[in-house]
Amino acid sequence: MQKNHNVFCGGKRMWNRKGAGPIAASLAVIAAVTAILWYVKVEVAGPHHLVFFYLLPITLVAILYGSLPATLCALVALACAAFLLYDPVYSFYVSNPLEFGDLVCFALLALIAVKCTGELLRPLEKAPAAKPHDAAERRSRAPYLRTAVGDSGRTSFARVPD
Repeated sequence: MQKNHNVFCGGKRMWNRKGAGPIAASLAVIAAVTAILWYVKVEVAGPHHLVFFYLLPITLVAILYGSLPATLCALVALACAAFLLYDPVYSFYVSNPLEFGDLVCFALLALIAVKCTGELLRPLEKAPAAKPHDAAERRSRAPYLRTAVGDSGRTSFARVPD
Protein backbone atom coordinates (compact mmCIF):
# COMPACT_ATOMS: atom_id res chain seq x y z
CA MET A 1 0.00 0.00 0.00
CA GLN A 2 1.36 3.38 -1.02
CA LYS A 3 1.41 6.18 1.53
CA ASN A 4 0.53 9.71 0.54
CA HIS A 5 3.32 11.75 2.15
CA ASN A 6 2.05 15.01 0.65
CA VAL A 7 -1.09 15.01 2.77
CA PHE A 8 -0.18 13.51 6.13
CA CYS A 9 3.11 12.99 7.90
CA GLY A 10 3.01 11.76 11.47
CA GLY A 11 -0.70 12.53 11.77
CA LYS A 12 -0.22 16.25 10.96
CA ARG A 13 -1.16 17.94 7.74
CA MET A 14 1.90 19.03 5.76
CA TRP A 15 2.32 22.43 4.16
CA ASN A 16 1.42 22.44 0.51
CA ARG A 17 4.71 22.16 -1.36
CA LYS A 18 3.03 22.96 -4.66
CA GLY A 19 2.82 26.66 -3.74
CA ALA A 20 6.40 26.84 -2.49
CA GLY A 21 7.96 26.62 -5.97
CA PRO A 22 6.54 29.84 -7.38
CA ILE A 23 7.26 31.73 -4.17
CA ALA A 24 10.85 30.47 -4.05
CA ALA A 25 11.37 31.35 -7.72
CA SER A 26 9.88 34.80 -7.14
CA LEU A 27 12.17 35.48 -4.19
CA ALA A 28 15.16 34.23 -6.22
CA VAL A 29 14.31 36.68 -9.00
CA ILE A 30 14.09 39.56 -6.53
CA ALA A 31 17.39 38.51 -4.93
CA ALA A 32 19.11 38.45 -8.33
CA VAL A 33 17.72 41.85 -9.33
CA THR A 34 18.71 43.27 -5.94
CA ALA A 35 22.28 42.01 -6.39
CA ILE A 36 22.47 43.61 -9.83
CA LEU A 37 21.03 46.91 -8.59
CA TRP A 38 23.37 46.89 -5.60
CA TYR A 39 26.33 46.53 -7.97
CA VAL A 40 25.02 49.32 -10.20
CA LYS A 41 24.52 51.61 -7.20
CA VAL A 42 27.99 51.01 -5.78
CA GLU A 43 30.07 50.84 -8.96
CA VAL A 44 28.29 52.72 -11.71
CA ALA A 45 25.44 55.14 -11.24
CA GLY A 46 24.50 55.95 -7.70
CA PRO A 47 21.05 55.89 -6.14
CA HIS A 48 18.95 57.41 -8.92
CA HIS A 49 15.54 55.71 -9.20
CA LEU A 50 16.93 52.18 -9.20
CA VAL A 51 13.80 50.82 -7.51
CA PHE A 52 11.80 51.08 -10.73
CA PHE A 53 13.92 48.36 -12.34
CA TYR A 54 12.03 45.88 -10.17
CA LEU A 55 8.82 46.46 -12.17
CA LEU A 56 9.73 44.22 -15.13
CA PRO A 57 10.63 41.17 -13.00
CA ILE A 58 7.49 41.66 -10.91
CA THR A 59 5.38 41.73 -14.07
CA LEU A 60 7.09 38.59 -15.36
CA VAL A 61 6.42 36.83 -12.05
CA ALA A 62 2.76 37.89 -12.33
CA ILE A 63 2.59 36.41 -15.82
CA LEU A 64 4.30 33.14 -14.90
CA TYR A 65 3.03 32.46 -11.39
CA GLY A 66 0.04 34.71 -10.69
CA SER A 67 -0.91 37.64 -8.51
CA LEU A 68 -0.02 36.30 -5.07
CA PRO A 69 3.70 35.61 -5.75
CA ALA A 70 3.94 38.88 -7.68
CA THR A 71 2.46 40.86 -4.81
CA LEU A 72 4.90 39.17 -2.46
CA CYS A 73 7.68 40.14 -4.88
CA ALA A 74 6.56 43.75 -4.84
CA LEU A 75 6.61 43.86 -1.05
CA VAL A 76 10.00 42.13 -0.80
CA ALA A 77 11.42 44.42 -3.52
CA LEU A 78 10.18 47.44 -1.60
CA ALA A 79 11.88 46.22 1.56
CA CYS A 80 15.12 45.34 -0.28
CA ALA A 81 15.22 48.72 -1.98
CA ALA A 82 14.65 50.61 1.26
CA PHE A 83 17.20 48.50 3.13
CA LEU A 84 19.97 48.25 0.51
CA LEU A 85 19.57 50.89 -2.19
CA TYR A 86 18.67 54.09 -0.34
CA ASP A 87 20.73 55.97 2.21
CA PRO A 88 21.21 55.21 5.04
CA VAL A 89 22.13 51.72 3.88
CA TYR A 90 21.21 48.74 6.14
CA SER A 91 18.25 50.63 7.55
CA PHE A 92 14.63 50.86 6.52
CA TYR A 93 14.72 54.59 7.23
CA VAL A 94 14.89 56.67 4.03
CA SER A 95 16.47 60.03 4.75
CA ASN A 96 15.54 61.88 1.55
CA PRO A 97 11.81 62.67 1.15
CA LEU A 98 12.14 62.46 -2.64
CA GLU A 99 13.49 58.93 -2.37
CA PHE A 100 10.65 58.06 0.00
CA GLY A 101 8.30 59.35 -2.71
CA ASP A 102 10.07 57.04 -5.18
CA LEU A 103 9.32 54.10 -2.91
CA VAL A 104 5.66 55.07 -2.54
CA CYS A 105 5.28 55.52 -6.31
CA PHE A 106 7.02 52.19 -6.88
CA ALA A 107 4.69 50.42 -4.46
CA LEU A 108 1.62 51.84 -6.19
CA LEU A 109 2.93 51.08 -9.68
CA ALA A 110 3.93 47.55 -8.73
CA LEU A 111 0.53 46.76 -7.25
CA ILE A 112 -1.23 48.28 -10.26
CA ALA A 113 1.01 46.25 -12.60
CA VAL A 114 0.20 43.06 -10.69
CA LYS A 115 -3.53 43.75 -10.81
CA CYS A 116 -3.54 44.70 -14.49
CA THR A 117 -1.47 41.68 -15.45
CA GLY A 118 -3.79 39.43 -13.49
CA GLU A 119 -6.83 40.92 -15.21
CA LEU A 120 -5.27 40.60 -18.66
CA LEU A 121 -4.44 36.95 -18.08
CA ARG A 122 -7.81 36.04 -16.59
CA PRO A 123 -9.87 33.81 -18.91
CA LEU A 124 -12.67 35.59 -20.71
CA GLU A 125 -16.13 34.91 -19.42
CA LYS A 126 -18.51 33.84 -22.12
CA ALA A 127 -21.58 35.98 -22.61
CA PRO A 128 -24.85 34.19 -22.03
CA ALA A 129 -26.35 32.79 -25.21
CA ALA A 130 -29.10 34.84 -26.79
CA LYS A 131 -32.56 33.57 -26.14
CA PRO A 132 -34.28 32.15 -29.23
CA HIS A 133 -37.15 34.58 -28.96
CA ASP A 134 -34.69 37.52 -28.93
CA ALA A 135 -33.17 36.44 -32.24
CA ALA A 136 -36.61 35.88 -33.76
CA GLU A 137 -37.74 39.28 -32.53
CA ARG A 138 -34.74 40.96 -34.15
CA ARG A 139 -35.42 39.20 -37.44
CA SER A 140 -39.03 40.30 -37.36
CA ARG A 141 -37.99 43.95 -36.90
CA ALA A 142 -35.40 43.92 -39.68
CA PRO A 143 -37.75 44.81 -42.55
CA TYR A 144 -38.92 47.90 -40.70
CA LEU A 145 -35.50 49.51 -40.46
CA ARG A 146 -33.41 50.95 -43.22
CA THR A 147 -30.29 53.04 -43.31
CA ALA A 148 -30.32 56.48 -44.81
CA VAL A 149 -27.48 58.94 -45.19
CA GLY A 150 -28.60 62.53 -44.87
CA ASP A 151 -27.01 65.71 -46.21
CA SER A 152 -24.75 65.95 -43.16
CA GLY A 153 -23.17 62.59 -43.97
CA ARG A 154 -24.46 60.96 -40.79
CA THR A 155 -26.24 57.65 -40.83
CA SER A 156 -29.75 57.61 -39.50
CA PHE A 157 -32.34 54.90 -39.12
CA ALA A 158 -35.83 55.43 -40.42
CA ARG A 159 -38.97 53.37 -40.49
CA VAL A 160 -40.03 52.04 -43.84
CA PRO A 161 -43.55 53.25 -44.57
CA ASP A 162 -46.27 50.59 -44.74
